[in-house]
Amino acid sequence: MSVRVARNLTWIHLSDLHFGHGKEATTRFDQKLVADAIIHDAVTVAGELGPPDVVFVTGDIAFSASADKEYPTAKEWLDKLLAALKLGPERVLLVPGNHDVDRKKAQEGPSRLVHKGLRSNPDEVNGLLEKADEMEVVWPKLAAYQNFAKAFGAPEITPAIPFWTKQLSSDLGPVEAIGLNTALLSFDNGDSRENLALGLGQLLRALEGVKSDALLFVLQHHPPGWLRDGKDLLALLKGRPHLLLYGHVHDQHGFVTLPLDSRANLELVAGAGHQDAKEEGNHAYAWGRLNRDGLEYYPRAWLKRELKLWAQQILPPEDQKGYSLKLGEFVRFPRAKLPDALDRWLANSTAHAPSASTADSITGPAAFSGAIAEPAPAPAAPVVATFDPANAYVSIPFRAKGDQVVGRADALKKVREQLVKGRRTAIGQTAAFVGLGGLGKTQLAVEYAHTYKDQYPGGVYWFNADADLHAQLTRLAWAARWVSPAAEPRVVLEIATHQIRNRSNCLIVFDNVENLAAIEFLLPEGSATPHLLITSRVSQVGFDPVPIDPLTEVESLEMLRRESGRSLDKPSDHEAALRIVKQLEGLPLALELAGAYLRRAHGVSWMSYADLLESEGVKARGLRDGPLSSFTKHNADLYATLRIHKSILDDSPLLGEALDLLAWSGATSMGRELLGYLLGRESAALDVALGEAETLRILKQEQGSVDPSNARFQMHRLVREVRQAEVPLAREPARWLGVLERLGNWFQDRRDNFAHLSFYEAELDHLEVWQKHAARMGYMRDAVRLLWLRAYPPYYRGQYRQAHDTVKSALALFEGSAVIDPKLEAYLRNDWGRTLNELGDHRKALEYHQQALDIRRDVLGETHPDTAESLNNVGHSLGETGNHRTALEYQKKALEIYRKVLGETHPNTATSLSNIGGWLGKCGEHEEALEYQLRALDIHREVHGEAHPDTALSLNNVGGSFGELREYQNAIDYHQKGLSIQLQVLGENHPDTATSLLNVGMTLQKLGNPVQALKHLKMGLSIRQETLGDRHPDTQHSWENVVRLLLRQRKKADALALVENDLKKFPHNPTLKRLKQEILGRRSAKVHGKTPGPTKKAKSPKR
Repeated sequence: MSVRVARNLTWIHLSDLHFGHGKEATTRFDQKLVADAIIHDAVTVAGELGPPDVVFVTGDIAFSASADKEYPTAKEWLDKLLAALKLGPERVLLVPGNHDVDRKKAQEGPSRLVHKGLRSNPDEVNGLLEKADEMEVVWPKLAAYQNFAKAFGAPEITPAIPFWTKQLSSDLGPVEAIGLNTALLSFDNGDSRENLALGLGQLLRALEGVKSDALLFVLQHHPPGWLRDGKDLLALLKGRPHLLLYGHVHDQHGFVTLPLDSRANLELVAGAGHQDAKEEGNHAYAWGRLNRDGLEYYPRAWLKRELKLWAQQILPPEDQKGYSLKLGEFVRFPRAKLPDALDRWLANSTAHAPSASTADSITGPAAFSGAIAEPAPAPAAPVVATFDPANAYVSIPFRAKGDQVVGRADALKKVREQLVKGRRTAIGQTAAFVGLGGLGKTQLAVEYAHTYKDQYPGGVYWFNADADLHAQLTRLAWAARWVSPAAEPRVVLEIATHQIRNRSNCLIVFDNVENLAAIEFLLPEGSATPHLLITSRVSQVGFDPVPIDPLTEVESLEMLRRESGRSLDKPSDHEAALRIVKQLEGLPLALELAGAYLRRAHGVSWMSYADLLESEGVKARGLRDGPLSSFTKHNADLYATLRIHKSILDDSPLLGEALDLLAWSGATSMGRELLGYLLGRESAALDVALGEAETLRILKQEQGSVDPSNARFQMHRLVREVRQAEVPLAREPARWLGVLERLGNWFQDRRDNFAHLSFYEAELDHLEVWQKHAARMGYMRDAVRLLWLRAYPPYYRGQYRQAHDTVKSALALFEGSAVIDPKLEAYLRNDWGRTLNELGDHRKALEYHQQALDIRRDVLGETHPDTAESLNNVGHSLGETGNHRTALEYQKKALEIYRKVLGETHPNTATSLSNIGGWLGKCGEHEEALEYQLRALDIHREVHGEAHPDTALSLNNVGGSFGELREYQNAIDYHQKGLSIQLQVLGENHPDTATSLLNVGMTLQKLGNPVQALKHLKMGLSIRQETLGDRHPDTQHSWENVVRLLLRQRKKADALALVENDLKKFPHNPTLKRLKQEILGRRSAKVHGKTPGPTKKAKSPKR
């Protein structure tokens, strides 16, 4: 009996097609042109990938749910797509979106009353699902969609069952699709995050009967972050093999949210098939494919220049003609990068025949058909990851409030005029929202960014000026796909800084600027032409101020009415509301808090709230002579407002604990994961508490997180100050001891793992603040430990002096406070030695590494991984001081321990082998060095797979060893394999890729192929110019290498032409000026480039 070979499970993901675009259709970009291009492109892709097994459509098929025009047009288009792909209509699975709701019917008669009730309390969606009569009342809004969807493959949705499930047949294993309905509460323009929900009943019923071992394709229109119970969905899916597909996100091309937590959720976003926008829109869709090797994702988006769809931006224009998609042009996520449950499902997928399924099951070609086929051959062309520093990105931390913003239209208009028509300063077009705290400066910047983001083709970039800007730059580079998540933090920071300083046609926002010097290193240079907008409590030099004043009495009343959702028709209510706004003196933050309380506390009347506020206000003013002596009048107003919230907070002790913790943490947002860990509460109860705080406007949830499953919450600075005054840190110092211990554990567990670095940096401000708290409360061990942990981000960024100074301060604090903790002392001395090595002081580094080794041998014993690390570090310092033979002895002792304790196939063992190979090479023993490098390569391949940065580095190390043996053909083979992996994992526009190109080029020169050598060196130079800028040492070295090679080839004229051409772009570059003089003076340029060999120096094993 022959074994059947499982192939691929392939799909198309469409969303937000918006057929019709309502009354404004004439103002929209040519929808037919885009729709026809999608069909054209899909046929071309199918010609190379094979036909899709299923077509997923995640909502907003229509624009206004018109049964007469929009859905017939949509059906006609889908029929054309299916005919072109030779598929039947049963292959299309759909779910509705908010534009598939007929809003006229939703707002007619009883339906309007039901919807209004749900809007006031969206959590009642669970009650709605249980009430057949009310479901019948609201259902007509979806009748046109329901009738349209009957023609395709998804089971019919009804008032009784508003979702669907469907079993699919696949050669890979059991597969089921679930279509969830996120449009249940949609009925008007108020479909904001706090107003939408799935309902726990829908989730639980949809998952009933689904096999636990089945792969789930979960389809819905809105992202989980847009749903009040989105966290419940993510929690229910965790631990199950699944892919969550959704739409609604217009501003980006298709993308994958790859979880860093191995148990987290994998989310795939299609982008908008046709934007609800004009030509500037990013019209997009996507292809996906699963096989036993992992997930392949093919984002397809509109390229305005060519009026077509594209696979990746980094292709040069001459390669972008037509619609051809090369198999190399996609993003691959190997199984090791996928969530554990999905990884296990793929590992267990066997070549079995499709199971006998229900009559509804999809059968057909490729993975679903069960056809016997050989695995597709690997593509000949190198795979290139779609990471490009030229990518435009929009990062706005909070949602727009739109017409909820009152009295600020003039300020927005003034800022727009200033940025577009105002006088240009030395750093470009600038403007500043200036005013006291609580006046809404940040929200105004948010409104401006959302309103005008389409006018900035270069993107919108938001920075919190009072937080760690380097950490924000790193997260931005990853989110914008400027660099691979596998890239070294040092490289990531260099690229991100260069991009922000040299970016044009974009908006850059710096929020809460207290000192202009803090953001100076990010201000534009050269010919960059961004718009710069800041918010500040005081005027800043170079930024034209737009003052923000308190709201007028009329504006305050209107804001309070809108925030509360209540009427002011009764004279008594109007009078009470007037008392409230007079007390709060036009402070938007206080009005927002008051309105949120009134919206939440249905039993509190306008009059009752006014009385409470006046009573608490009298108390607050009295306390200004005592505990609240530092408070301004606005602080006191906030204090009074928040005191009224106390009755709600008292009902939820967990909410109070969370607010206390956030109040004493950093000013930036905190992730739900860290917050739960510090509180020791991982349950859904915390999510409920945080949702309550958000409803009350005490906390604000950030949008657009790098990790959407880890929601981030922020407390306004003034609210923090009020909460701190009410709950002084010194009142119960012992209460915080557990927080300090857990905080140290959380950061220490993540300090050496690149996969966790984004989490680490996102919470860095909290580490800094709690370190200072620990010192003030006298918890010196915690103060030392937290200070030490602050050194890791600058170390990884290549800011070795800063890292060194931080560790030095931690060690001085340790010695000065008589803390006794040998393990912590060993960490401190070890890491001070590491920073000294990076700064070139190897003899002093050796002294501290030896001290750490002595402590670890005494405390941990000889056969502990930390002891092995210290042996490795002592060996490295000895080698750097010229004692190569002694270095080898220490390195080999470290290797012996790693093999004994961790095993042969462990990354630390591989790194240790590579280190030994490097020192053997220094000793001239190249044959033995090659053996060690080859063994290290075998381990990296076994542990990480082929497509991993460590494997690429190991391949280059082997290539370097072959080069030292003058076996240049073998050397070039390994260098090219390493380059191919770096193209796949890091992308074409990455400094490490440039270094590999340099290695290949110089080896080609040794092989007597100067033409190809020059080509590779020039490519490396171009990448370094783009990613690092013209002043970076690596860029300067590349210029020198190219010039040297041209002069060796006696092409002086070409060398001069290259230098003069680059001088036009960089007229003040000193290296280019020097090279020109050397060429004209017939002097050979000095070479600083790297010779063939390792692209990076050997690293210390991870602890």
